[in-house]
Amino acid sequence: MLARTNSFVVPLDGVNEWYRYHHLFADLLNAHLRKKYSEQLPALHVAASQWFESHGWPMEAIEHALMGNDRACATRMIVEHAPWMLKQHENVTLRRWMKHFDTAWLKEHPELCIAFAWMHALSDELEQAEGLVHLAEDNMHANPESLDDCRVEICVLRGYMQLILRNIELSLTYLEESVKMKPKFSRYFIVGVELNWDEAFVLRSRVALSGYLSKVNEFYPKLRMIWKHNGLGILAYGSIVMAELYYEQNEFEQLTYFVQRALQLGMNTMNFGVLVPAYLVLTRWRKAERRESELWLPIEEITELCRQRKAPPHWIAFLDAFRVRLWMEENRRDEVERWLAEFEKMRKDLAHSRHEFERLTLARVYLYLKKESEACELLTRLKHETELKDRLGSRIETLILLSQAYRNQKKHHEAAECIRMAVVLAAPEGYVRIFLDEGPEVARMLYALYKSKACSKQELAYIARLLKMMEKEFPALDIQIRVSPELDKLTEREAEVLALIGEGLSNAEIASRLHLTIGTVKVYIHQIYAKLQVRNRAQAVVKLRESEL
Repeated sequence: MLARTNSFVVPLDGVNEWYRYHHLFADLLNAHLRKKYSEQLPALHVAASQWFESHGWPMEAIEHALMGNDRACATRMIVEHAPWMLKQHENVTLRRWMKHFDTAWLKEHPELCIAFAWMHALSDELEQAEGLVHLAEDNMHANPESLDDCRVEICVLRGYMQLILRNIELSLTYLEESVKMKPKFSRYFIVGVELNWDEAFVLRSRVALSGYLSKVNEFYPKLRMIWKHNGLGILAYGSIVMAELYYEQNEFEQLTYFVQRALQLGMNTMNFGVLVPAYLVLTRWRKAERRESELWLPIEEITELCRQRKAPPHWIAFLDAFRVRLWMEENRRDEVERWLAEFEKMRKDLAHSRHEFERLTLARVYLYLKKESEACELLTRLKHETELKDRLGSRIETLILLSQAYRNQKKHHEAAECIRMAVVLAAPEGYVRIFLDEGPEVARMLYALYKSKACSKQELAYIARLLKMMEKEFPALDIQIRVSPELDKLTEREAEVLALIGEGLSNAEIASRLHLTIGTVKVYIHQIYAKLQVRNRAQAVVKLRESEL
């Protein structure tokens, strides 16, 4: 009756189970409570906290514990639930709660310091995180029973922060140290905290060194050896990063293992930061191999999983954006225009703050619909952003798209400069699919750049290798790169080794450049000599010089 007459309560569901007080009545009750029972208020908050905790509502329990000034109880619950909260992206809530604790309290509770340090680290506030880690380290002895847990968490957190800073060796040192301890597991990784919530392709995220492929090759294989039996969240990231790396380098033989491993480890903790990218790389792989009949199956599967498990909304948005990219390939203009209309309904400031993946998709839609001016404006902003953040993979993609937008506007000089800059950035890291996936138009632009000779020798050799692959991928293209039959037999890795021999590098220098052992380099050189039918480096270099590679 009260609900029907809108007198004192408002229903919160359609089954007459949950209600809240009408806000005016709630204000009246709160004012009466503060006036008549102010001295009992802290005890009432503590009682409310206990009730919420016993009924499985930890966040409400913590709120009431803090309002009742029961910091000990709040500390215990925050330490217990912080990993789960960070998985749910409740960083803002943890930040607000942190204001209730002064430095003196934090000094006595190292596990609380670590919880708040993780919150700062995952918000890219590494300086604040480091300050809290120092506070925890200095005062761990105040709570001996949690000493081992704290040491492990500090090692893992430091390893993560050094990874974000791209200090590879130091990161590996900390992470290796963590496995020598007991219990050797980080609670934050066990629950599947998302380390890449703002990026659909892990290889471009900070956890994968922002797309610096050589550093990824240096870090993740070593990490797998350190933690290979632990099944932790970081290993799930290691698997998806390696899968994306092999995809990017066009080495599909390795993909099966790493995609399956990423899916297995991602499912263990229901980590959508691993699962969504794993399904996306699976789809991209099928598309690259022209397996059209199987193309949509992974997208349908992960979309259903996101729906069932109530995935965070940004993963749904990423899947919607990826779907749009496939629609453009299939020329499904109506669906593309519907997505664009929905996106443009957002306020301008909201649209500008959307994740990079969605805005790059928006730029692609503008190009598809021949809205070059809008594409150029958006891509110019993204180019500036990716430069500031040093996000290499995204910088290269932005430059490739910008070159296409300028080309469509007949701004040939600007288009050529953008594709040249993309090559300059991509060549040292060995990017491949980022160009191949853009189709024949980009192949023609690369061919024009190659013929103009407006690059260094190393970059021209890199373009030649890309164009050889594009010849196979787009046989209708009129691209002809002169390569001796013997050189055509070389694998990608053998061609890289030969190119470095041509630069005059020693075996040790080649091993360092390619992150291989000297023994492995010697094996490659032996294979190169056999395929080229030569007996020494000088003869191999002659063969190289005879070819445009």
